[in-house]
Amino acid sequence: MTTKFFVSRQCYYYSHKSVVEVTTGGYDYAGADMLVPDHEGEDREYDDPVEAVETAIEICRAWHKKYRAVHVAVGSTGGMGLELEPCTFVEARAWAQRWAKRLDEERVPTNPDVEEYA
Repeated sequence: MTTKFFVSRQCYYYSHKSVVEVTTGGYDYAGADMLVPDHEGEDREYDDPVEAVETAIEICRAWHKKYRAVHVAVGSTGGMGLELEPCTFVEARAWAQRWAKRLDEERVPTNPDVEEYA
């Protein structure tokens, strides 16, 4: 099974921080404080962590035009109501690159005859 990355806008209940969140595990592991989708690429699962983070950054920039205090947050909620710590775009991109490298290393061919794995 492939790891999924889910992008959503969140307004955290406890800290009142507004973030564009990228979580591992897909929709079922998104934070509990999700807002109604309002931007392209939001409320969607991605196979590629880099694409997910770049989409989150685009959404963050667009959302920032209306609301000044908006950040990106990346990580895993573990399916709980955890609030992720906001980070910089550089930190989010580094997180995505680490995930991409990990996924690339874990890729094991199930059928060596399939050209995709050659």
